Amino acid sequence: MEILDLLTDPFKVSIDVGANIGQYTEYLIPISEHVYAYEPLPQLSRILSKKFKGERVTVSAKAVSDM
Repeated sequence: MEILDLLTDPFKVSIDVGANIGQYTEYLIPISEHVYAYEPLPQLSRILSKKFKGERVTVSAKAVSDM
């Protein structure tokens, strides 16, 4: 995950596609302006919403693909 430090900008947003339990989302919060986390499984999406409530995170219960 340390490579994320090189790939992010603290003044820009980050996107976590397929956020699952939020491991990457959690890592991205302090090194990003805002994090958009996409998780299509409703149960995991609800867990993420509760976990990151009050953080600079927007959780969307959507898949990001057309395949």
